[in-house]
Amino acid sequence: MANSGTVEIIIRPGGRARVTTPYTNRGLINLTSGQEHLGSALVPINSLLLIPRADRRGLVILSDVAYVLVRGDYEIR
Repeated sequence: MANSGTVEIIIRPGGRARVTTPYTNRGLINLTSGQEHLGSALVPINSLLLIPRADRRGLVILSDVAYVLVRGDYEIR
């Protein structure tokens, strides 16, 4: 989960993740493709994702191991 302000995330090869968001029409912004990934969408590998606010948007890791690059404040739950 993003804690405060803008958080940038990249999922590296070797892991799988999906989007989690409390909204039906706002998700994570994919700066690589220009798309917005809404709730439960699978996150493409090596795409730069932006979480613009600390409003309970984040990722759910689906694999036993995942390599995630993060810039900004975050929390693992």
